[in-house]
Amino acid sequence: MIQSETRLYGSASPATNRGQQTQLPLHSGFAISQIFKCKRPIPIKGQKPPRLNETMPLTLFYHADQQVSKCVTSLSKVGDTRSDMFRRRNEKLHVSQRTLLDAIYIIYAEIDEELKSPREYIQQLPPDDQRELTGAFSENIYFASQAVSKGYRIRGIEQHTSELIDPAQQLSASMDALRYVFHTRLSRSPLPPHHDLHGVLKDFDTSWTAFEKKICFFYFSSTYNGIPGRIDETHLFQVLMSETILRALDSKYISLDQVQSFDPSLILAIPRLSLFSALYHTPDMVNVTDSQNAFRWFRAKSELLKSVKERVSGLDADRIYILERMLVDAEGGNGQGTVNDSILQSVFVDICSVSDQLMRNKEVVGMLSKVFSMYREMPEEVTQVI
Repeated sequence: MIQSETRLYGSASPATNRGQQTQLPLHSGFAISQIFKCKRPIPIKGQKPPRLNETMPLTLFYHADQQVSKCVTSLSKVGDTRSDMFRRRNEKLHVSQRTLLDAIYIIYAEIDEELKSPREYIQQLPPDDQRELTGAFSENIYFASQAVSKGYRIRGIEQHTSELIDPAQQLSASMDALRYVFHTRLSRSPLPPHHDLHGVLKDFDTSWTAFEKKICFFYFSSTYNGIPGRIDETHLFQVLMSETILRALDSKYISLDQVQSFDPSLILAIPRLSLFSALYHTPDMVNVTDSQNAFRWFRAKSELLKSVKERVSGLDADRIYILERMLVDAEGGNGQGTVNDSILQSVFVDICSVSDQLMRNKEVVGMLSKVFSMYREMPEEVTQVI
């Protein structure tokens, strides 16, 4: 997913796709302001702007739309994109767009759920993306559509530009139509209900979900080497990690004091043991070996983990115990000199090579911290595995 407007600015570059005009390079406020520029309804002569009233969402829309227009003009006058002035005006413009989308969503929320475009695909995405996309029209998504529709590519998914152009342009056209219909309605009355606006909102909703699903799946594919699974398994892996801690406590591999103090030695040990649990103790809980459906953190290494799973399937209880002690006790990832057993050595090295890489992922570190915090006030007798 797009993480921030700044990253997207730096990631947009001129595209020369069929039917697209080459855009100005992103080195001036004017060039960037053109990404936000859109068709604006011609104001009706003599019409007074509606007074802002929070009980009338159309007035919120009107004033947010006006603010976006002013911010675009203001940004276009900045020469240096590295200046503090550009940063402030750029942020103000994105905030204004966010407010505009929120105002639209308030009216959109009035539509019956069965008439809205289905968005079950959101449940297939990582938790942070789910939170951003649920109950709102994400400004990050909208800005991406603006950039693509104006002929820019987005770093990380450049190869999918041609597939995004049509849905981005459809979304842009739907927004233009929505603006026109909303402003026309405002000229008559800003009062709810808004049943007469539901038609244009459903068209906008259809275009929005078509673009949102495509770009989210392209980002997911680029980041995790494959399409999302039926549901995201982040929560399941957190449960697995918690159960692994309980099993490690019960087996005396670690102490409760180590968990409660967030002992640094556990930062590598618990993810290693959790991955081993997914391969051996609870293989049906989180998929880590299917090249198409494995949990996104492990999909790129699914073939290696499939091999590890085959090697550990024949180990007896004594060797499993030795392997788990190696995963906990060895600070490095080579295990050399720990035990004279070639199979255990190879399994140890492969698990460490996959698991230790996870610690570069802030999401994994955050999950580990969250799981450890569950044990801070837990009495020792509660930590026994049933």
